[in-house]
Amino acid sequence: MGIDLRTLLKKGERIVKERFSFEAGMDVEEKPVMSVFKQEDSEEFVI
Repeated sequence: MGIDLRTLLKKGERIVKERFSFEAGMDVEEKPVMSVFKQEDSEEFVI
């Protein structure tokens, strides 16, 4: 199919950083972004 996974993953990384202020690997004590819910999280991605 020719899908460039690197481009797809980089876009996901950018979206997570913008919406949740999270960068993987920056703090070993921080939980992964998709395993934590906060009331103030944006819900624009919810259909």
